[in-house]
Amino acid sequence: MKKEHIEDIINQLKWKQFSMPQIFNELIAHNISTIDIAQAVINQDNTGNTSHQLLNIYMQSEGYDQECKMLADHINYIDDSHEIVYFAKLVDDAIIPEKMHDNDACYDLYSNQQVLIRPGEYKIVNTDVGIVMPEGYAALVCSRSGITVKHGMNVMNAPGIIDSNYRDQIKVILHYHKNNNRQQPLNISKHSRIAQLLITKLPDLTTKTISRANFQYLYGNTDRGTDGLGSTGM
Repeated sequence: MKKEHIEDIINQLKWKQFSMPQIFNELIAHNISTIDIAQAVINQDNTGNTSHQLLNIYMQSEGYDQECKMLADHINYIDDSHEIVYFAKLVDDAIIPEKMHDNDACYDLYSNQQVLIRPGEYKIVNTDVGIVMPEGYAALVCSRSGITVKHGMNVMNAPGIIDSNYRDQIKVILHYHKNNNRQQPLNISKHSRIAQLLITKLPDLTTKTISRANFQYLYGNTDRGTDGLGSTGM
């Protein structure tokens, strides 16, 4: 039933047989979200031509309003989501991750709270920034070399992995290493650069289970073989 209503509304949009209040009343009545409509449009026309035509209609329509803009934004998001990563402030005073230089590999992550960490402890630090990535991508939370060298602090689980379907704030687990020279707590002030974020495309791989015999005799026959930890020396 829901699919039929989505197709009906799309057809109304295509042929301009609509008023925006009517369209959004339909959405509400049948519990259809604007993202459902936008996704269905893209599914019907993979080139994105239809969705861009719709956007032009919206922009020229006398009924163009905030609700209409919401639908247009959703369509834009789906059109471009294969190559755009979105950051969102989840609270007003959060700092969006940024690169210090155009060719930097990583985005700096900023704390959005003050934290006191004692030697040997770790703390989870909030950034209050959300991230939306296309499918097939992941973000890696990595240590910053400066804070590691100067203060003996790094990302405890580096790299912390953020999957593309994660929908909460980016958090950083900071570990303050203990030694004889570090006896006092370290204060992490709000809006400090505490980590860096590497966004990477994942390879499209297929896994296959093989027998132990195949592993040992077919795929395990290399010049290194079973030589593992420390086998090449220090």
